[in-house]
Amino acid sequence: MSKDLTLTKSNDKLTITDDGDYQWFTVFAQEGDDEIILQKSNVSVNPGQGNDRIVNETNQPWPTVVYWDSPNGIQADLQTGVVQDGWGTTDTLVNIHNLHTSGRNGDVILGSSTEDYIWLNGFWQKGTSLIDGRGGNDTVTSNAPLSSYELQVSADAKEIRLTKNGYTATLLNIEAINLWDGQAGITTHYQAVDLIDQSKVGPAVLLTSGQKGWANQVGQPVSLSYSFMSGLPSYGGGQGGTGFEPPTESYKQAVRAILQELQTQTGLQFTEVADNGDSYGQLRFGTNQQSATKGYSYTPGSSITDERLGDVWMDKDTLSSIAPGQEGWQALLHEIAHALGLSHPRQAGDGTTGPVLIDAWNNNAYTVMSSANASPDLWQSWYAPYDMQALQYLYGVGSGTLPVQDNFYQLRNADGKFLQTLTDAGGNDTLDASALSLGAILDLRPGHFMSAGIDSSGAASWNNIFTGYNTLIERLYDTPHDDVIWGNTLDNTIHWSGGNDVIDGQAGIDTLVIDGPRSQFDLGYSDYTNQFQLSDLQGQLGSVSLNSIEKIIFRDSAVTLGATSANAISESTTSTPPALFFDRTVPFLQSIGTATSNNRILPEAQLTLLLNEAIQPGNGQIKLTNVGKGTTETFSGTSKNLIIQGNKLSLSGERPLQINTTYKIEFDSTAITDMAGNPLTTTPAQTFRVGNPDGLYQFFVVAFGAAPGGVYMDQLSEAYNYGLSIKTIVNIFTTKTQFTDTYATSLTHAQLANKLVNNIVKTSASAQDKTNAIKDITDALDYGMTVGDVIYTVFGNLANQSISDPHWGGTALQFQKQTSVAKYLTEVMDYRTSELPILQSVLSGITPQTDVSTSDNIVNLIGIALYGSGHT
Repeated sequence: MSKDLTLTKSNDKLTITDDGDYQWFTVFAQEGDDEIILQKSNVSVNPGQGNDRIVNETNQPWPTVVYWDSPNGIQADLQTGVVQDGWGTTDTLVNIHNLHTSGRNGDVILGSSTEDYIWLNGFWQKGTSLIDGRGGNDTVTSNAPLSSYELQVSADAKEIRLTKNGYTATLLNIEAINLWDGQAGITTHYQAVDLIDQSKVGPAVLLTSGQKGWANQVGQPVSLSYSFMSGLPSYGGGQGGTGFEPPTESYKQAVRAILQELQTQTGLQFTEVADNGDSYGQLRFGTNQQSATKGYSYTPGSSITDERLGDVWMDKDTLSSIAPGQEGWQALLHEIAHALGLSHPRQAGDGTTGPVLIDAWNNNAYTVMSSANASPDLWQSWYAPYDMQALQYLYGVGSGTLPVQDNFYQLRNADGKFLQTLTDAGGNDTLDASALSLGAILDLRPGHFMSAGIDSSGAASWNNIFTGYNTLIERLYDTPHDDVIWGNTLDNTIHWSGGNDVIDGQAGIDTLVIDGPRSQFDLGYSDYTNQFQLSDLQGQLGSVSLNSIEKIIFRDSAVTLGATSANAISESTTSTPPALFFDRTVPFLQSIGTATSNNRILPEAQLTLLLNEAIQPGNGQIKLTNVGKGTTETFSGTSKNLIIQGNKLSLSGERPLQINTTYKIEFDSTAITDMAGNPLTTTPAQTFRVGNPDGLYQFFVVAFGAAPGGVYMDQLSEAYNYGLSIKTIVNIFTTKTQFTDTYATSLTHAQLANKLVNNIVKTSASAQDKTNAIKDITDALDYGMTVGDVIYTVFGNLANQSISDPHWGGTALQFQKQTSVAKYLTEVMDYRTSELPILQSVLSGITPQTDVSTSDNIVNLIGIALYGSGHT
């Protein structure tokens, strides 16, 4: 039987046997109370009006009941088989799991405990319908492409709303959706979970209903204070463990680092305050011994409403592994998130309401609030995507979120020891895996995992790098080992460096780049694998299977690949790719130019950075921060104060570098590139200290016969940074009590000159030369020069005097050595005291013969002066 069949308007009985004809047909039962027995699967039954009974006696779910012509909405329960058919009559369905709705307002379909297939009609008029698949793996089919609907999907896909033309269908517990595009003649199959908006999962599953955290209104910035417990709180809270211990310094530093980074990524601002019995922060951090937990916290918005809110208690033993990517670090991230308002992810059957976190995502790669690990013994280095979504939902997005720029990400073996999320905001970005010692799974698709690096056991890591949901990387350098690679929807460029690889470019016009001549490689199409195969004829690099790769660039030619056959290979040798296209040398910082020992630079020097190769401006930024003051100056490729000459990068800020000051310089990876466009290799922040002008040391040696040390150098450098010249500083300091205590104002010019010369020269010159010097100084003072001007002239002369001079060479050499020791004590040792006799003792024993040629000699000399001859 293969033609449609129409029954009478009376009560009919019909059995349709399996006649081996599998062409689909429909039985129109019309009016009457009919009974239809189905013993073949390719049948649809339109019951019409009447109390009908339809029985599926096959072992297949395909026999279908349709309610296209019902004048009103239907209510069907496929578990009980009872259907209010929209005509005012009731049908009974037995073992029917394939049903078409009426499309009228008010359709309600309740599924069975097994697989059901519901065909959703409607959308031509206003109205609503409800389909609840209940148990089983259920599918809904509708006749329009996804783009024609307004789509709403819950975070667990348990509720899906399709709206079109004022008609809304609510789908509950539906696992799959088929959408028919009539114009294109294509049915697209969707798993319900694939329709989830990943950017909204975090708030939906990690926040309880109405949770605002510490905010009065979600999404608004909040400022919080925090402190470290100095003792057991009087209000309690430590009952989750035993005892109390003050937080260790490593614990404090970890907390500060996490809160500092949260400030850049969310609207939260944190201020550390002192902690005592009467005053403490809104967030408090303590330590005790816990037997069954790594830590615990008190969450705002929970049933706890007292002073315990915001308190974080970490287990003492857990804090032994508190570096980023270790178990204790993830536990601390977890507890801080609790203290800021996040909860454990909801799970089916836990008694809470709202979307649950589906099992595939309930692990620490997606949220540190989960108790499960995505990979054994791998811990998060930072908050996972869902955590950050929830925190930004509560407190807004911080000013430190990623800018849109070209970024360069380099994978290392050590990346295999922890979990991380690759997050990028846009630009033309590069992922470089060439430094890895093992092959990798490199997946550029948003929301997928990569496996790269070596774990703590020495094995290849698994599922340790998550590609963020909004992250799209354009360029990839693979490893020289065996890799599996997926591109994304962009036009990807993949550099192949060897190994037996499998590459799927996915969508876009994707290019494979090979640093070798075309003649070195065999290229063909495999009808067996339906892939292009490329292999090294010399057997050195291996082979690669290519799917959805549209172009290959060799050193001397290019090849265009068609879709399905070897005949679609189009060779082109008309143009040779530029050599820079194959440049793999990555620029890196070699040194801070003009740097002296101990990473100090001369204050008079322009800040110059030296790299390993010629460079050009990129589109990122360079930040120069005065660490003490916290002020930052930003340079970009278009800054007039950024000058590039070959491999030299010079910065001249709007403000001069401050002497006696520590600076930090930070680079975006794309702040500069080499001439091929390769961005700067990942460079941690570099710190350097601007040294002090020699003139300040020379003044102190001449005026006081002493090293300035940190206390006096702070005063001198403050004046210098204020803009005073060394000569002006000398004149000011010679009026201070430290100078007048040594050279009393009651001294005559001759007495002052005599004392000054003897203190400076000691035995390094002849008596006659000293007498001549005393006369010269006396005459200058008599002539009207200030004491400061005289001292400025004296140390200037000594600094420029040749050590081979027959009269003053010994004094000049002695002066050089005194200045060297003074600088070492002040800058390297940062020795601090205001006791002038102590500072004088450091230099008092130095003569032209004193050996200060090595740091060890200087340290020993200083040690003897400060601590006695027993010093070692």
